[in-house]
Amino acid sequence: DGRLLIACELTAGKASLLQSDGTPVSWTPNVKISPVFDWSPNSKRLAVRSEDGVRLYNVLETNPPTIAADAAVLLTVPAESVSTVQWSPDGRHLAAVGDGRTVYIWKTDGSTEPVATWETPVRSLAWTSPDTLMVGSTVDSKKGALQFWKLAGTRGEPIALKLNPSALSILAPHPDGSKFLISGNNEHLHLIDAAGTELFDLWGQNAHPWWSADGRRWGAMQSSSVSFGGALRVYDAETNEPLYVSRTGGGAVGTTCTNIRGQVIACNTDYTVRAWNLEDGSPVWTAVYLNTREIITLAPDGRIVYQGETNLNDALFYTVEHDDGRTETLSYDEFVKLAPGYKR
Repeated sequence: DGRLLIACELTAGKASLLQSDGTPVSWTPNVKISPVFDWSPNSKRLAVRSEDGVRLYNVLETNPPTIAADAAVLLTVPAESVSTVQWSPDGRHLAAVGDGRTVYIWKTDGSTEPVATWETPVRSLAWTSPDTLMVGSTVDSKKGALQFWKLAGTRGEPIALKLNPSALSILAPHPDGSKFLISGNNEHLHLIDAAGTELFDLWGQNAHPWWSADGRRWGAMQSSSVSFGGALRVYDAETNEPLYVSRTGGGAVGTTCTNIRGQVIACNTDYTVRAWNLEDGSPVWTAVYLNTREIITLAPDGRIVYQGETNLNDALFYTVEHDDGRTETLSYDEFVKLAPGYKR
């Protein structure tokens, strides 16, 4: 429902929660958290790969909302091998990819044993309906394929693609299931329909594709090998024409997503999480991680929205570039006085 965003540090196993306005929420999980997770469709639970399996956490309806420190359910699988977890659209099942060759399916009613375990070379998966999974796998060592699997165990014929299997790392289905964005490590982003016909091929925009909740927009991160510094590009889903580019500043984009509240969000290598307006790309807020626990949140005009218990006004300074090319360094108080007339 867009109220919470989880941001994970890749190596330390630490996670933080942010609200939709960029302000943090206290959460201290009892285990290390990995960047492999998925929110349930009703926003009441969070599935996370941890050190000992896949854990299901409950969202607590506090003010502000947060997540329970202890998992309600532990699904035991070889955790280090889990690369994807995804809830079904109705929230009744959870799927995970393990060790590149196993798909696990659980019911989410509290049971801990999988109801299905499918052995196959698998690169990625995505739900297309409550009872159907689209699986990205391989035909041979040189060709990728898509296959639609039913929970009952029946499988459609593989749809061979003119893609190397390494290009099938991420599948992002359109909300109506009619087409899919596919990305991998070949620096291409592919748009295909349900029959496997390629509709669009874009070089250099291959990372973390997503669709907006209404299906009118799609976006992806620009490949870091194409341009260090990274950019988030958003496209019109009907014409596939680019609408705008949002740049992150000093760091490359790490991951991107969108939420139902009309925001595009990116975690970046400059220790920031940034949000933009989905419609026009205008900035909404920037959360800056001073360390794993201290966060300050800035408005687009540079004002501090949140700084916790530590008063950082005296520690911050701003370098301002004026329209005539002059630059000057200001304290926070000086900057705030200047901000109404400050354009950049």
